[in-house]
Amino acid sequence: MRLVNLNGLGLKQLKLVCLALFVVLLTWKWEKGSLRNRGELLRSEPLALSHPVQSNYVDHDISKEEIFSSLGPLVQSVDEVGREATAASPPQSVVHEAENVTGKREASPPEKKECDYRNGRWVPDDRRPLYSGLSCKKWLSDSWACRLTQRKDFAYEKFRWQPEGCDMPEFQASQFLTRTKPLLL
Repeated sequence: MRLVNLNGLGLKQLKLVCLALFVVLLTWKWEKGSLRNRGELLRSEPLALSHPVQSNYVDHDISKEEIFSSLGPLVQSVDEVGREATAASPPQSVVHEAENVTGKREASPPEKKECDYRNGRWVPDDRRPLYSGLSCKKWLSDSWACRLTQRKDFAYEKFRWQPEGCDMPEFQASQFLTRTKPLLL
């Protein structure tokens, strides 16, 4: 059975009008504020005081001890907590800066830290380039061949990466192959 057009409106246009009307109503309700506070009203457990207080009468003469004694053993006084904290043993290791005889402080010996290869700079190295660039064509495709890229400046080949604060060992192919031999299939 085929749906009949209502005054020239097709089903697509009717869906769009309903959707637009729904969005307008939703934003209107949101601006009004009735949707924002709905989460507080839908909580599963109602809010209740653990010790109900009568609104007609509040006794101002009750002492702190009476209030805290009714709460049970979970509440400790500040004095008890302070005594427990001072009775605890001090930390086992404490780092002190040494003072020499003249009263000047000496810096503690620096800890050996790992070399961070990310931070550094490019430094010139006359031992480079390690290849001439003429024999690269037999190992690389034409698009990646060393000297066939139409570049006129090859000064970048005489630089090497130097990490800050440590020395990077020179690459040795035989050591690299020895280390990676167990990993190869």
